[in-house]
Formats: sequence, C-alpha cells, structure tokens
Amino acid sequence: MRLRHFTRAWGLPLLAGALLATSACGGDKGDGKETPEAVRTQAPAGDAHRKRPGGADADVKPLDAARLRQRLVTLADLGPGYTEVPDDGKDEADLGATGCAAMERLSARLPSLKLAAEVKTGFRYGGTGDSGMAVELDSDSPARISAVYKEIYDSFNSCPSFSFTAGTTPTRATSARPELPALGDERFGTLLTLDGANGPTVIKYVTVRKGSVSATLIGSPALVDKHIGKAVDKMTRS
Repeated sequence: MRLRHFTRAWGLPLLAGALLATSACGGDKGDGKETPEAVRTQAPAGDAHRKRPGGADADVKPLDAARLRQRLVTLADLGPGYTEVPDDGKDEADLGATGCAAMERLSARLPSLKLAAEVKTGFRYGGTGDSGMAVELDSDSPARISAVYKEIYDSFNSCPSFSFTAGTTPTRATSARPELPALGDERFGTLLTLDGANGPTVIKYVTVRKGSVSATLIGSPALVDKHIGKAVDKMTRS
C-alpha cells in the first residue's frame, strides 16, 4: 500500500492509515510495549469560542472545500525533504476492522460520519519513502465535528487490541495514550502499534478542532508532532 491509499476517503485516515505500517511508507518503529489505551482530551468548555490571540474569532460557520483547501499545509509550509502524494479521491471498500465490536461498527458507519467539507493530501519525507504523513482538514458545525471524532476515538478506546483488514489480510493493532498538543478547542489522539511483517510500527493520530474546522494528521509520530502546530495555525487563518 502506498501513502496515497490512506488519504483516499474520509474514513481512511483512521482505517487505511494504520495499514501504512505494512508498506514502504510506514511510521516509526516501536517496541510494542505501550499501554493499550486510546485517549480523547478536551479543552475546558469555556474555551470553545474564545478569540484567537491577536486575530478574529474562530470560524463558527462551516467552510466550503475551496476555502478549506486554501488552509491546507503545502510543501512550502513543511520545508525541504518532502514530496507531496495528493489524494486521488478513490475509495477502498475492502478496508475494515475485526476483533472489536466497536471498531467493526465504526468501519461500517464511516460513510455516515462524513463531515460537510473535507480536503486532504499526503506527504512522503526523505528519498526512501520510509516516513510519511497524511493531512486532512474538515469543516462542519463545532458540535458535529466533536461528535464525529468522539465516536471515532472512543471506538479506539473500547478495545485494547483488534485487527485491521485489507481484503483478507489482517494486521494486529494495539492502541496507546499519546501526548497531545495544547492547541485548539478540542484535541483527540491515539498511537497505534501494528505488528507488521517487519516488526512493530507505531503510527500517531492527532485531531485538533478549532471552531468549525479540524485538522487531522496521521503518520510517523515525529512528523505529526513537528507539523501539527503548523497545520492548526494555517487552518484557523481567516
């Protein structure tokens, strides 16, 4: 599976993204000893509509895809060493999850969880393609974004381990608590350790919501940590 496969459809950053571990664009290698626990963290309720320092209020009305795309990080934002792998808009219907009832329900419900507007792309770092990152921006009402990502990350939290499937090929996964940045109104995240053919691989998922927009970064933990701030800053520019 190439990097672009995990940015094809709205749900794929959360299902196919994990399968990146079995490809040439996998995340960081880990020891597989993380405590199996996914986590969702939320800013205090009073922060939901706080003004951004030195700027206008955060967006409270959904943005259309054209405006979202203007706020998506680009190669110029990331610096040298990156190659963009754009989303091709195709779906992969044979992706799913087994061994966890909540994850099985989530994989079936992903089409209904689609938000009002979305844009996404992917990036490969380095000449060998050993490290990659997917970036997705979504826009909808703040309540809708919050409910959708709560369901997604709570599903990860419901089982200590499960398997992702692509066709008939399973990949065992365990979830763990990540450190989340103090950004936006609401933050969600998980680390997945996958038992791939070449040993355990760790992929980091971080979603930050600010008003009616959210940014999701998935991939090599070092890349996600390095660029989540840039992605959130750019998505909240008016």
